[in-house]
Amino acid sequence: MRFPHFSSLFFFFLLAFFSVSSAFAAQHDPFKIYTTRDGLAGDYVTAIAFASDGSAWVGTTEGATHIEPQRWTSYTRVHGLGDSWITALAIARDQRVWFGTHSGGVSVFDPNAKTFTTYKLDNSEIPSNFVTQLIIDSKKYMWVGTLNNGVAQFDPGTQRWSRHALTNTSITYLLHGFDERRTLWAIADGRVYALNGGKWELRELPNDESAVGLFDDHRQMVAVTRERMFLWNGETWEKYVPFQGRGLSPSFGILKESDITASAEGTGDDLWYGTPRGLYVLNPLSSLKPPPPLPVVLIHGWTVAGDDTLETSEFRFLKSYADRDGIPMYYVRGVSPKNTLYQNAQVIRDEIARVKRETGADKVNIVAFSMGGMNARAYLETSLYANDVNRAIILGTPQAGVDIWKPILFQQILAKPDEPSAIELSPEYAQRIVNATRLPNPNVPYDLLIGDARQQAGLEFLDDMPASDALISVASALALDPSPNSGQAPPPNSGQAPPPNSGQAPPPNSGQAPPPNSGQVTPNVRKHINADLHDWGPEAVPLDLTGYLYPRDTWERYLRNALRNNDNAPIGSEVLTSPLTPLPKGEGNLPPSPAGGGVGGEVWTGNHTPVVTAKIRAGETVTRTVLIDENKSARFIAYYPGGKMDFSIIAPDRKKYEPSDLPREDEAGVLSLSTDIANFSGYVVKNASVGKWELVLTRTDRGEDGVDVSAYVELDAPLTLNALVRWQTLDLGASNIITGSVRMDSGKTVREVKMTARVAQPATVPGEPYSFTEIELFDDGKHNDGVANDGFFANDFKPARAGWHLVFVNAEGNGFTRATEFLIAVNPNDAQIESPATFAHKNDLWTLDVTVTVHRAGQYALRLSFWNPALNYTIVQKLDLFAAHTGTNVISIPLDREPRECFADSRLLDVNGAAFETDHINQPCPWE
Repeated sequence: MRFPHFSSLFFFFLLAFFSVSSAFAAQHDPFKIYTTRDGLAGDYVTAIAFASDGSAWVGTTEGATHIEPQRWTSYTRVHGLGDSWITALAIARDQRVWFGTHSGGVSVFDPNAKTFTTYKLDNSEIPSNFVTQLIIDSKKYMWVGTLNNGVAQFDPGTQRWSRHALTNTSITYLLHGFDERRTLWAIADGRVYALNGGKWELRELPNDESAVGLFDDHRQMVAVTRERMFLWNGETWEKYVPFQGRGLSPSFGILKESDITASAEGTGDDLWYGTPRGLYVLNPLSSLKPPPPLPVVLIHGWTVAGDDTLETSEFRFLKSYADRDGIPMYYVRGVSPKNTLYQNAQVIRDEIARVKRETGADKVNIVAFSMGGMNARAYLETSLYANDVNRAIILGTPQAGVDIWKPILFQQILAKPDEPSAIELSPEYAQRIVNATRLPNPNVPYDLLIGDARQQAGLEFLDDMPASDALISVASALALDPSPNSGQAPPPNSGQAPPPNSGQAPPPNSGQAPPPNSGQVTPNVRKHINADLHDWGPEAVPLDLTGYLYPRDTWERYLRNALRNNDNAPIGSEVLTSPLTPLPKGEGNLPPSPAGGGVGGEVWTGNHTPVVTAKIRAGETVTRTVLIDENKSARFIAYYPGGKMDFSIIAPDRKKYEPSDLPREDEAGVLSLSTDIANFSGYVVKNASVGKWELVLTRTDRGEDGVDVSAYVELDAPLTLNALVRWQTLDLGASNIITGSVRMDSGKTVREVKMTARVAQPATVPGEPYSFTEIELFDDGKHNDGVANDGFFANDFKPARAGWHLVFVNAEGNGFTRATEFLIAVNPNDAQIESPATFAHKNDLWTLDVTVTVHRAGQYALRLSFWNPALNYTIVQKLDLFAAHTGTNVISIPLDREPRECFADSRLLDVNGAAFETDHINQPCPWE
């Protein structure tokens, strides 16, 4: 069915009317043309309306755009419109904007609450979802013309709909006449009707001609047909011949009669015309077009896709959307998992400098995905930063590390010892190094976006997992607090504590960002939750699932407006009433997370069987077994980077689950997804049978090299293995104690257990494979395990090499197996901070000079924290990167102003590989 639009002939007559009734006729300025590249939601314009403040609303077949002098904001279905195809617009006296849509009924936008209310067949008494016309009468009633269902009236006061006659007709025009009674006129199926005394009366045109439009000429109704115009004289129609001897403005020559789809007069001499090719405006105000958008720098996730170009990266879809919307995008080449965070930060610095040179822009916007967000932070939060970023939008980044897929991550660390970024993705690294030594840049707004993909249909596999985008947990992605001096720092020497909630995230459901000049400080870290998956391309999942990068939903909902306008409003602020969207499954808003700070969800500890491995070549099938004990649910997971597998599981009763199975309630279902880390498949089985399960893996691709496959089972079960070390960071040559216990839900420990630890030590040559040390843990009271037979197992371990070590603890008992893993850092004592630091003032530059003794030349970082003990308030935190030579190095840290706080804390990091702390001291103020 073709949706009818108003005859362009009608608009031709209106143009002629406008051309002789305003300053339009005297002007010879050409039209200015605005399209999606200027900020319109779509090029095919269908409706135009002006608000009392002079701003304009433009409806298109792809959404609506609110045009203000310095901001163009577009809204689509994903913002709350019933449908993106707008057919009609009306603005009420209370400034609520009413939208008629092609198949989504009527939507109402509240400009104060920033929310949409939609009336459709499934939630109201509206007669049709296909709306053709909207008009508001003097009593504030909304009149709605529909396709094939006539006219309806809506009373906003009572929220009631009522239907009128003409019920089986298609309404192509509604108009209030400006006579004393404000008669309502309508065109239904080409015939003209007037509402008289509550009844629709036919005003039949001569020769039964078909009407295409109506307009009021000095309180007289004029009907337009395809051939002529008629004036209603109160009793009958008479021929109407206006504009005799007067022509159109010369400027109108660039438009054709067939182009015109909408028209309106602006607040001055400007005239607006909608066409299928965009918005044409004659005599537009100089402020109509906002400043051009800043260039966008894209930072990819962990792995490098294709040939490391934008066209082969995960951003290829965003690039196509941005091209259409006129937003320039640039891709950072050279960011690699073989680099450290700080090496990648240098690549980002150089790329931003190049983009600035090419575009002439002073600053750029950053869009970083997954691991790219950690690399972006390494640039923004260190001495590399060159004050050249306007805002950072960070999608699906594990701010507190990869927690829910930690077993997979640890297999990647073992498999890729030449990639320090694998370690940098771990929870231990993120929390002990990244978040312990750096704060968000207080001068750059961060927007963190994470998906809770359990909201999407077909992903029942994720129901028993914490809120996540299927790879990164909500808790980790939002574990980043605003800088203490976010927005504004307390005035120097004020002696007063920061204002309430200063620098803290808004309380749940607090609403939008503070209004301009409100006197409130907007935190520089804003947190958002939607339903997106991680990096699932269209080839990996059905097209009705959404991710950050595909299809267009996230682009339209969060990115387009934020990147087009330079006011740095929080992403998605156009319709959000809270920075945190309530989650499903009864969780409500997210509580504070004890892991890494910030706002998080459930704290994920994991409870899984030991990981079993195999190397599989093309065409081979390998079977591995796992032991399952009592459980509420079991998730069977196979992970295979660099290949394709068919993954099947066989229960103890020989029931087999195949890859073709779909999720079923209380049964199994397979989920096969690819991520920027690797490919993996999984099943979820409710109350999985106790006993040995077989995991059957068949290689289906034709690759020549063997693929390393890892498989394990995540359990919701009463038994849990807990393991820890006494020292998370220790000096080379010192001893550590590894302790573990298996506990029941009741808290009772299980004593009949065999427990071992397997420690992976880094090679002496960077990038070479790890070596392993097997350690048995005892419960005999003789190995730092407490009292004999108390259920606590332990033993000593003395690392022989420096660097990050992986510890795998396995427990086996009667009918069960468990495993857990964690990282420890071993410090080689290659560098120390000499105390005290000295404060200097030279050539109007304030510095803090720190002496560092280095025994091994290389790359280091020094973190300094300024602390006001009276206010218990961190004022400044700096992380300075430097190259050190063997011997004594004096590091001068420039300060922005004269310090009047106490320098209380310094940390020295060795950043030659995945960074670790090599020294940490507290000291009094050096200038006291």
